[in-house]
Amino acid sequence: MSDSAMTIEQRIARLEDIEAIRTLTNSYHTGINEHDLARICSPFAEDAVVVLSNGIRMEGLAAIRAGYEETMKGLKMVKQYIHSHTVEVVAESGTGASYLDARYVVKGDPTSYIVAAKLLYEYAKRKGRWQVTRYEVRMSFRVPLTVGWAGDKLMF
Repeated sequence: MSDSAMTIEQRIARLEDIEAIRTLTNSYHTGINEHDLARICSPFAEDAVVVLSNGIRMEGLAAIRAGYEETMKGLKMVKQYIHSHTVEVVAESGTGASYLDARYVVKGDPTSYIVAAKLLYEYAKRKGRWQVTRYEVRMSFRVPLTVGWAGDKLMF
C-alpha cells in the first residue's frame, strides 16, 4: 500500500515498526561491541538463519548462540558501526540493508583489522514483536589496518 493510500494511523504504525526494527538491529551491534552474548542473540527468531561471508551458515537460535559464543571468545576487541540502514515493511514482514564499518583485534594477534560489508536482513513480527529471521553479511574487504584497503588483496 502506498503512503498516500494509508490513513495517518497506518502511516504512524508503519514508522513505529521501522523504528522498532532499527532499534532491534542496533541492539545486536551494541551486543557485539560490548561482548554481550544475550544482547547479540536477542533480536533473532528461534528459526533464524545467519549467513556469513566466509561461508558459515547458522540455522536456528541455538546454532546462532553457539556460533557467536565461539567467535566472541576469539576476539580481543571489536567495534562495529552500521549506517544507512534502510527498512521496508509490509504488514508483518520486512527487509532491510545497512553498511558496516568495523575494527577488530583477534586474541593473541596484535594486528588491527578494518572491515567493510553490506548487511542484509529479513524480519517478521511475531506475537507483537519484531525479530530477525535472516541476517546475511556480504564482505567488501577485511584487511590489516597497516595494509589499508587500496591494495589488490582485500581479504586477509
